[in-house]
This record gives sequence, structure tokens and C-alpha cells, in this order.
Amino acid sequence: KDENKLKWLIEKCLKEKVEIIKVIPPEIIKPNIYVRNKTLDVLVKLKGKIVNIEMNSGYYNELHIRNSSYLFSKYSEEIKVGEEYYIMSDFIQINFTKGLSDEYPLVGTYTLTDIKTKINFIDNLKIYEFNIDKIFDECYNNDNKEFNFVAMLNSNENELKKICKGDIMMEEIENEIRRLNKDEEFTEFLSREEDVRKLTNTLLHHAKDDGIKESQLEAAKNLLSKGMEIEEIFEILNVENEKTKDEIKEIAKKVKENKSFISAEDKIKIETARKMIEDDLDIDFIIK
Repeated sequence: KDENKLKWLIEKCLKEKVEIIKVIPPEIIKPNIYVRNKTLDVLVKLKGKIVNIEMNSGYYNELHIRNSSYLFSKYSEEIKVGEEYYIMSDFIQINFTKGLSDEYPLVGTYTLTDIKTKINFIDNLKIYEFNIDKIFDECYNNDNKEFNFVAMLNSNENELKKICKGDIMMEEIENEIRRLNKDEEFTEFLSREEDVRKLTNTLLHHAKDDGIKESQLEAAKNLLSKGMEIEEIFEILNVENEKTKDEIKEIAKKVKENKSFISAEDKIKIETARKMIEDDLDIDFIIK
């Protein structure tokens, strides 16, 4: 709501002066937080630039795909609307991300660039990612003030006071944060959003486990039908769950009842598969 603070934040990130033309309400905002929403994220039209700011409260494998796909969609929309390519805006995404591993830099800068020549494929698209946890450690423990504006995103009440002290704009933001922390509606919204996020992650975890189990059972059935021993199958498919092992044993009994002999052709296939396994070939390739 405060364009002055937003302008200040963007300028700190880009290290250049900017002029805000319009704060654009993203079309993908959902009115109900129980749908994965982007309510706390921002899309801003600057003079010559479109800036998308993403606040990522946790890292997961698909996060970068999700965020970049949104930026690409905005890029594509401008191509459809504009009459000429050469007058397109610069598209910039700024990510503030918690939960990144140590291998990520304090601030990552990503473009579509050739690995060898460093030549840009396009020069009007750039993604920045601020590693919140790493920056906080650097600023709070080593007294590096360059990225204090990011470190405050990971601060408790006492830490926030230390980090913001001496910077007029950050002290104003600190006061706003303290006000919001006393706002029951705001804190209730965040706690519900966190609850939904954790519940969704739990469901996804179980879905992934179920998918792995189904793949293991299907692969085990195919290998058993070719006469492979159960213990070998457990090792090849990396089956560790005892319930899954029991289900495979039941499948083995049924296969044995339905097939009391192995054809010469299948014996050759089994022997070939064993040799391929010894050569560390991919299990999906072997089964095919």
C-alpha cells in the first residue's frame, strides 16, 4: 500500500533509481487462502521495467519452476499486446527465499546466457534471488549492513531492533511490522496460510510415497513374471518398506500359482537383465 517503501525496496535490490508507474494487481490472486495464493507477492510496472516480487516462506523442488513460469507468462503477455519486439520492457523477478541450501549464493542473478561465451540469448529478462537465511547470518553475526533490508525478513523482535537501528526507512518498516504483529486479522491470516501450506506438503509427501509404492509393485510384478528372485527385486527396486515387501511376496505367490515353469526365452531375458544390473543400467530401461 505504501509505494514509497516499495520503491525503496526495489531500488535496494536493483541498486538503481526507479520510477513506479503502477502497482498491478496480479490476475492470479485468489480470494480464498485455501487455494494456493500470491496475495503477499507484488507485480509493479516501472518506467521501462516490469518487476515481480516473490516472498517465498520455504524452498521446495518446484519453487523456481513455479515462480519463473509466472514471470514468463507476463513476458508472453507483453509480446501478444505489443506491436514491436524492440520496445518491450525489461522483465525482472526478485525472490526473497527462506530454506535455500548453503550452495546458493547470498544473492543469485540468473539470465538466459550461453555457458561458454556468456552471450545473452535475450537481454530483457533477469531473475534475482536473495537467500534470506544466509543473508541474515552474514548481517547479524558479521555486522554486514549491505543486505540488512533482507535480514529483517528473518528477524524476531529483538533482532529486528538491532538490524533496523540507524536507518530511517527500515525503522519505519520495523514500526509497521510491530503494528501488523498486533493485528489479529493479519496474524490469523498468516497462521491459517502456514497451516494450509503444511497440510498441503504433508498430503504431497504421502502422494509421492504412494506413487513410489505403486511403481515398485508394478515393476516387481513384471520381474517376478520373468522369474527373478524376490530378494533380488527388493535390492534392485530399493524396497525398504515392510508392508510393500509383504505385498510383493503376495504377488510372488500368485505369479507362482499361475506360472509353474519359465520358458527358454524368459530365461535368456532374466540372464540378460542380471548382466545389465551388474553394469548399473537404469532399472526402467531394463524392465522395458
